[in-house]
Amino acid sequence: LRPSLRAAAARAAAPAAWANGSPPSIVSPSIVASSRARSISAATATTVRSSPPANGRKVLWQEMLRHELLAALEAGAVVLVPVGSVEQHGPHCPLDVDISIPWRLAVEAASRADVPVVVAPPVTFGFTHYNMGEIGTITLGLETFVAVLCEVSRSIWANGFRRIVLLN
Repeated sequence: LRPSLRAAAARAAAPAAWANGSPPSIVSPSIVASSRARSISAATATTVRSSPPANGRKVLWQEMLRHELLAALEAGAVVLVPVGSVEQHGPHCPLDVDISIPWRLAVEAASRADVPVVVAPPVTFGFTHYNMGEIGTITLGLETFVAVLCEVSRSIWANGFRRIVLLN
């Protein structure tokens, strides 16, 4: 991140109410993990519901029942938040490739992990102003994008989870 953006993200991520025990920086539009493999089927990868992993453990936040999410919290689960965008990639890729990859990566990692991992619902809109003018691109302003990431992270934090990873 540019220094000015990093400072803005830090200010937004650290409200006064978090003075004690707040993570120093939970929001960064920078890449936490990256993959550009284009072989994942977009129709499959962006499905918000999925069948349980082979180990039978639910990993999707939105599919869990209250007691299942509480059990994950008590076990100290890591929460993965897939972050991507809907934007034009030319005639060879679907518009959701930037969200389908981190989504699939998060679900696969969570199902294989030896530690408890929960996959939060994905953030599907990003800061993609550079593709405006191309059909299919949906963008947020930079301040709005950073604010959305901050609010999602704050909500997860308010639920008691302390290990949050934004995955792009």
